[in-house]
Amino acid sequence: MTALIGNMEEWNTLYQMYLAEIDPETFSDYNTEENQINYAKIHATLQYLADHDQLDVYRHSGERAWYHSVTILDQHGQHAAETSGFVTDIDVALGRWDKRYVEKTETVDDDHIRIHLMIGYNLPDRAEFKNEGEELSLGVNDDYFWGFDIVIRNEYVEDEFISTEP
Repeated sequence: MTALIGNMEEWNTLYQMYLAEIDPETFSDYNTEENQINYAKIHATLQYLADHDQLDVYRHSGERAWYHSVTILDQHGQHAAETSGFVTDIDVALGRWDKRYVEKTETVDDDHIRIHLMIGYNLPDRAEFKNEGEELSLGVNDDYFWGFDIVIRNEYVEDEFISTEP
């Protein structure tokens, strides 16, 4: 199996940046220091993959379903894994979520956008998403996914946003 990360020094720079953002005052029984370190590892991995055109993201919002489907490519552009994150219509109706998070798009420059990427509990079965072969624990979360703000090239994000306005 080909590794996803080709330049560990570059990945480590991202990882150190995300580690520096950890705020010890936010630690709790449900969100431990270990959880936040694991989150930083996944965030660095996703941003590295986006930087190297190794993520294809499909974002959908509609009347009953809001989700992101993500295809991960290895260093050679070959399919390596898939994952997704979603919100249900019940969550939206209860006011716990809003499709604007699913559709969040911030222009960075002519070629790049910042999105809030949803990745569910089904993290890819790849070493880059594990710790010494063990699943990474991200703590307790009431949602069906974890969100990661990443910058990605426009061409690797496909959107299908269906208006639900009357």
